[in-house]
Amino acid sequence: MFPAQPPTDSVIPPITLEIASGRSVVVDPATLSPGFSGRYGMSVAAAGDGSIVVEHTVTRPDTGTSVALGARFGSGRWWMPQGVPEPLAGALVVFNASGAAGTLTISTLGPGGAQALPSIEDVAVAGAATLTFDLPAEAVGLPVVVTATGDLNLVVVQRLPAGDSLRSSALAVPE
Repeated sequence: MFPAQPPTDSVIPPITLEIASGRSVVVDPATLSPGFSGRYGMSVAAAGDGSIVVEHTVTRPDTGTSVALGARFGSGRWWMPQGVPEPLAGALVVFNASGAAGTLTISTLGPGGAQALPSIEDVAVAGAATLTFDLPAEAVGLPVVVTATGDLNLVVVQRLPAGDSLRSSALAVPE
């Protein structure tokens, strides 16, 4: 249940790409130096007055393809109104886009209000960390909220089962 923070040398310097209007480009994190696999986060910005659309696509031969839009901004609070249908390993992926230090707490919302989940309360976050959290039985069927303290600017993705070990990803709802 405790997230593992990546070593500080896993942050790469910014890369710049020129993309003509109306065109697309694929950036495969495995081809960057150092190459990334597993859970990671990435910040993308357009220079000047341009605008961009970012999608995160993951294809695994044994489970299928998942596509999610990138977040337009980070927030200190994110909501998952659907909750999870069962205890789920790797149910939340949290990216600290600010690189600042702070803490985060994952809570469920029930008739008595917000209740922090055991062992996921006041988790220290530092640097441009990408953290993965399991959601335990206490979270089944309840809305979930991720709340940050300090100057954290988070992006949260909820991963849900989609039958036969497939997973789908959905951006949580920022406040």
